[in-house]
Amino acid sequence: MAWRRIGQEDLIARPEPRAASSLTELAALLDWAEIASPLAGISAAAKGELGWPPLALFRGLLLAT
Repeated sequence: MAWRRIGQEDLIARPEPRAASSLTELAALLDWAEIASPLAGISAAAKGELGWPPLALFRGLLLAT
């Protein structure tokens, strides 16, 4: 399955570095590669429009809750 390349780590493009937030600190504590491996089979349809990367969808779900 081909996934979209979103290439956007932040929702706001800022040239200057930002101060660390609680979300940045939390993201540093998690092993995102280990979380991404079980999600790899999601949206694995062979046909159709390119899907969003499952890890990006999972991170959005975490933010929504």
